[in-house]
Amino acid sequence: MLRVLFITALLSLLGNFASRAAAANVSLADLPNAAQKLTAYDGYVVFSQDEPSTRAWHLMVWHDGSIRRLPAPARNMPFDASAGATAHGAPAIVYSQCALDPPLPTTSELQSSEYLREPDWTKARGCHIYELALPSGTPKLVKGIYAAHASDSTPAISNGNIAFARLNAGSHVAKVYLWQHASRRLIRLGAGPGPCPQGASKPPCQPSSHVTPSAWVGGMSLGKHALAYEWMVETNGAGFGEGAYPEIRVDPLYAARQSAPSVVLEESFASGTCGYAEGR
Repeated sequence: MLRVLFITALLSLLGNFASRAAAANVSLADLPNAAQKLTAYDGYVVFSQDEPSTRAWHLMVWHDGSIRRLPAPARNMPFDASAGATAHGAPAIVYSQCALDPPLPTTSELQSSEYLREPDWTKARGCHIYELALPSGTPKLVKGIYAAHASDSTPAISNGNIAFARLNAGSHVAKVYLWQHASRRLIRLGAGPGPCPQGASKPPCQPSSHVTPSAWVGGMSLGKHALAYEWMVETNGAGFGEGAYPEIRVDPLYAARQSAPSVVLEESFASGTCGYAEGR
């Protein structure tokens, strides 16, 4: 069983550190107190770590052999942080800060290699996007994105542009946006289908008092020419579990705008006698 969180085979992604690194593996933190999710840019590796005595998650950064806590407020779940470059090429992270976080899986679920479900962001409230400059910046609300009656999450940053998912008040289906740093404009991107798409070959949604059909983004990665993200769809069709239809999607970009239709790279759902499993 995996007991230590390693940063392995990522040295080529870590900027200046890669040129002077001799070791192949660097031990960052013990499991299960560290979430199995890393984000890295320009020699900085950012991850979430649980403090067992308080059950609070903190945002941590590793750089040049040392680990310290970042000044982001603690939350009751791992952060949806993503590292990348500002408009000036400096390293930074973006993440959401919520009035109400999504429901948190149990610790055993969160650390299990078989547990693949991302937080259900349709059940979060009052989430807004913050940016924190590395190594020693303070969290700053991205005012160009802020909307009082919307909940924003799972951001990614590249060259100062920020992609994120938005749930408007009363909606259960997220929309994907790209905030253009230069123009300060919000550009709507493709996103995936809703939970009950017309003409879909998948089972139609069935009335249920327990599950509200919904769709959200599990995570994003933004580059100059594309936005990649996990699109989660939850239906209440008979015999199907939550998050039955995860997709890995790519929106091609040109000049910080979508330049072609979304492409689905992978979609999978496997059902078992005693339940269900997701693959992505």
